Parts: sequence; C-alpha cells; structure tokens
Amino acid sequence: MNKEAPDVLELSQGVTPLNLSTESGFYADWKQIYHVDTEQAILNPYPIDTIMPSITRLISTLCAQFRLSHTIEFSSIDTLEQFLIKVVAGGRGAPVRESYLQQMPMYAIYHSLLLGAVERFAKDHILTIDVVGKDHFGKVGVKLLRVVYAQKHYIYKSLRSRVSSEDMFVRFKSNKLILAAAIVMAILKLCGVDQQQVVDSVAETLSNECFVEAMNIIFLRDAILNVFNC
Repeated sequence: MNKEAPDVLELSQGVTPLNLSTESGFYADWKQIYHVDTEQAILNPYPIDTIMPSITRLISTLCAQFRLSHTIEFSSIDTLEQFLIKVVAGGRGAPVRESYLQQMPMYAIYHSLLLGAVERFAKDHILTIDVVGKDHFGKVGVKLLRVVYAQKHYIYKSLRSRVSSEDMFVRFKSNKLILAAAIVMAILKLCGVDQQQVVDSVAETLSNECFVEAMNIIFLRDAILNVFNC
C-alpha cells in the first residue's frame, strides 16, 4: 500500500464483517440510484482524490475508537467526500455550503453506495456459489474497501493510458457499480479463490450486472490489487 496511508489497512474493529444480507435497503430498481450517481460524478470529476488517504484514515480511526459500524464508517467517508467535491473543490459560495451543511445529517445516515453494491454483488453472486465463507469475505472486504477509498487516485491513474479518451475515462471512473464489481473480484483473489472457471464465471456475471466488458473489471481489479500489495 502507498505510504500516504500506511495504517488504513491495519485498522481493526473486531471481527464485524460486511453486512452481507438482504438489509441493505435496496428497492426493486436498485441500480437506478447508481446511474444517477454516475451522471452527477461526471460533472464533478473527483478533484480531491489526493486527499482521500487523510479523510479515510481520520474517519476509520474515529469509527474504530468509538466502535461504530462499517456502514457508518463508509457512509461518513462518502458524505465528507461529497461535501468537499460539491462545496469546497467546486468553489461554491457560502449559501451552497450552508445548505449542504444543513442537509449533511440526512446524508450521513445514508447507506454508502459503494459498500451497498459490494454487499449486493457478494450476496447474489459469491455466497451463492459457496467458494468462500461469509465472515472471511467480509473481513477481507472491509480492509480492501479502506484501501480503495484511500487510494482511488493511484488505482485509476494506473489505468488512464488504457482508456482512449478523457470523457470515457471520467465515465469509467465515476461508475461505482464497476468499482464494486472489481472490489468483489479482488476480494476473491485475496481470499485464495483462483480457480479459473470460477473467476471467469463471476467476472462474466458481474459484467452483465454493470453493462461493461468483463476485461474492464479485471483490469480494475488488478489495479486495486497492485495498490493493495504496495
């Protein structure tokens, strides 16, 4: 892992795994909110990626200290990131900043979209094939999510040369469903699941879920693992 966030992975909150259940609050058309999120993110192309290690370290440390859930941890990271993107990095004025601050409590009890997609994909496509235990998958997943939140800048930077245009790159980077699919694939690898037939099957299934070529998910998975292993 990069030296800017050397202790993110090491933080521990006991043995609490990801919430791999049906309690993530998704409705029937659960992907619609991700499409909206992608379109909004395209308009604000993550100008604060380089300070995400500090944000992740701060919030993860506080959540560990007060024994708060991973849902609170990751939704809080999302909330602070959105605040910085929409208000600070966007150069918006005081009225916008005050409006967002007034609404922040509503956002901070909102479920993290990235965490939610990882939970959903794991529940639907990993636990059903019984290749890795729920608790083990969850523990590895929590650590990897912290790394991804902290190191998005380096993860995507390593892939920039593979994308033909800046517009395509921004759209790819803004899609949390694709990122969640790559995280799930990376967790499988870290859990020791390397049977090619299983990997290919899961990658194809997730590519259908995300409406993207399976190889794109694999490329992003490898970029995540490269950062994780640094």
